[in-house]
Amino acid sequence: MQETYWQKRLAEPKGWLEYNPNETFVIHVQWVVANRAAADEMLAALHRCAEATLRDAPPVLSYFFRISHDQRLADSMKQSVATIGDHPQYKKKYKMAAMNMPLQLIAAGCERDGLSPAPFHEGWPSDTAMTAERAAQVGFDPVVLDCTEVYLDNRAFFNHSASMDYQDAYAVLMQPYRSLASHVVVAGSPSAGVWDRVLEPSLKARRAEGDERLVLCQHQWRHVSTTSKYVLLDLDFDDAEAANQFVAAADAPYKCVFASAEASSYRVLMPVLLPGGSAGDFPDVSKAVGRAVVFGGGGDDDECAGLRVSGRIDVVAATAGAASFVAGFGVCERVGELIPDPSVEYQGEEKL
Repeated sequence: MQETYWQKRLAEPKGWLEYNPNETFVIHVQWVVANRAAADEMLAALHRCAEATLRDAPPVLSYFFRISHDQRLADSMKQSVATIGDHPQYKKKYKMAAMNMPLQLIAAGCERDGLSPAPFHEGWPSDTAMTAERAAQVGFDPVVLDCTEVYLDNRAFFNHSASMDYQDAYAVLMQPYRSLASHVVVAGSPSAGVWDRVLEPSLKARRAEGDERLVLCQHQWRHVSTTSKYVLLDLDFDDAEAANQFVAAADAPYKCVFASAEASSYRVLMPVLLPGGSAGDFPDVSKAVGRAVVFGGGGDDDECAGLRVSGRIDVVAATAGAASFVAGFGVCERVGELIPDPSVEYQGEEKL
């Protein structure tokens, strides 16, 4: 029997180190999900996806997921869903009811999709107010996940998921009842094929604009290893100028700047390597609010004191204690071994 394209992808060698530097891009997602339980289940699955990615695809520079320190999109979602018919998932079900589909079938479809069938078992009209009691019945208490993925080329993007353990975990993420809305931006240089086949049609991504960007600092990569300790800064600034000044003052393996979907702040994500860390080694964070996630050890006071000065930066360790809201890695531990090669060309893209 002839091998399928997917079987061939699964059998391809893993752990390659060469990458095409002309195809590097970052995907940043603000993902509004149904509730904290859904977010926790998704982060557990993303942890497994990240383990497979780190093992198989070193040219994935960063693969980092977390419950956002900025929950404004969740608050906006709560305000916009005034009735059960406004709920993004139930809205589709009420359209079926409007087409005279039997309510029993719609309720069965809800159960199959992971949604509560209560609105159709109990005969709620679509204009039923989304009270606290109703919201609890249908599990509506939105939470924002932030997802940031840096791919050094097309092969890293397409093949980091080419394993059965990755796909088993990914299936959890694709269960539709978990997702309420997503806002996706892409910075860097994705190829036309990646953009036209995946990023725009499937992810509904928009291209970075204005001050949004990805900056790579390869000279920093040689300092990264399996024993590296670093602080991943995940910070918000009120305006682009403050974000740009901060980014310009810092040295890091990479730097990302994105506008919030709420259009009122700028997100900066970048890892700062430790040791050598002291209060004076960090740029001024007095204009920022957010989180600093320490990889490779705890948030030691002597190393992170400079981040705590403003009182608006939450310093946490990416350990078991933080696993409830963080998954993945901020910098691939093998980045120092990577080999830029513009001749690398991924051959499987046109088959998607």
